[in-house]
Amino acid sequence: MNNKLAVLLPIYEKDEPHFLVKALTSLNLQTYTGFDIIFLIDGPISSDLEQVIVKIPEMHTIRLKFDTNRGLPSVLNDGIRYCMKIGYTYIGRMDADDIAHRDRFKKQLDFLESNHDYDCLGTDLLMIDYEDRTIGSKQNLPKKLTINILKNSCAIVHASIVFRSTFFSKFGFYDISFLKSQDYDLWLTAVRKGGILGTLNEPLYYMRVSGSLVMRRKEEQKMNILIKRKHFKYWYLQLSVWRNYLIYYSPMFIINLIIRAKGIRYSYENKNDIR
Repeated sequence: MNNKLAVLLPIYEKDEPHFLVKALTSLNLQTYTGFDIIFLIDGPISSDLEQVIVKIPEMHTIRLKFDTNRGLPSVLNDGIRYCMKIGYTYIGRMDADDIAHRDRFKKQLDFLESNHDYDCLGTDLLMIDYEDRTIGSKQNLPKKLTINILKNSCAIVHASIVFRSTFFSKFGFYDISFLKSQDYDLWLTAVRKGGILGTLNEPLYYMRVSGSLVMRRKEEQKMNILIKRKHFKYWYLQLSVWRNYLIYYSPMFIINLIIRAKGIRYSYENKNDIR
């Protein structure tokens, strides 16, 4: 066991086995080696997903299995507590249908070991479709988050994060009452307490975008409004929450236009070179 880095990878019944294979292959090809993968198995999963997990070659894995589906914030908290108990220095995130650039963890850990003031670090990303083709991006995200940035946007990619394990003893864990946008709440809590969170401006994470993206964005707005009410004073809230109401009450085609304006280009002409 390497106690330097553990990567938390939640899995639940609706994950696609062939996408999980791609996610694990990208972890197996990392130029930073010797880290542990901790599967957070959130309730019963299919035999096909079980077979993928069993057949991982040459990788040290640990399984934390939960009998019922408890939701992302709960299983992440249990995974984090496990990592802190074992004594990992860093805790990374990965989603079961995404892909990591082969230099992702090397570059993130190099940065964190040279910048001791940072509590966690994400990366820019490329958005990919079911065929791994690029359909958009989130790049030039803020190098350091501030409250002014967060009042308008989450502005950091949750699944691309590497935390120092000390992050959670300093700022606490995910609020399990937020089944969506739990990361947004955590970033606000940490920044308000003086945490330094930011992004490495290289697209080292490939996030798979499904057709349900627009609906998910609408559903997230309910949680985002509650989170802003939790963190902002009344007058401050009024300056920022209108965006969330706008998205929540807008027709689907309007949200599609907003998403495209933020950089998701529904173009399928060129296949992305993922490596």
